[in-house]
Amino acid sequence: MKKLLFIFLILFIVLAGCTDDVEGQTTESAIRETEGATVEPTIEPTAEEDERPTEVVLTLSYPDSDLLESGDYHYCLCGDKEYAVQVVLSVDHKVSDLTISSVVLTDEGDELIPVVRFDEFAPETPIVADLSFPGDMSAYAVSFVAEGDVVYVYSIYQSGMDGSIILTDYVPFIV
Repeated sequence: MKKLLFIFLILFIVLAGCTDDVEGQTTESAIRETEGATVEPTIEPTAEEDERPTEVVLTLSYPDSDLLESGDYHYCLCGDKEYAVQVVLSVDHKVSDLTISSVVLTDEGDELIPVVRFDEFAPETPIVADLSFPGDMSAYAVSFVAEGDVVYVYSIYQSGMDGSIILTDYVPFIV
């Protein structure tokens, strides 16, 4: 019994020290949360810097009225239209095989089911997607292939506190 209490005490101390929670706010290292959430991927340097693939920055934000009135965007409906939130996806470099997938929980873990796919996606024309966020788990993931065949996969969340869009590295849930 003493060993069990000791183990729980050690776990509590270790886990309590793993957060920089200040008044309920998560640190930037855990998630990057802004009005236009951005994740900049980390690419390990190679022996020759010139052969490094170009880093691609994917940005999510809410559309402004100017963009919606211009009609200069790709549109896709990915969720229930009644509860959908419009989200703008944009990149700073041309990418290929951009896919927005629905994240579905199965007995084995989660599964990505493609909802919409773009062969090529350029910075000039953003995507306006209607997404619905029914619960705590991410309902969507976005993936694309950048220069040098580097594959990026991110989860898309909506904050329950302030409604901001959150973009994080996709981490599969395994049962």
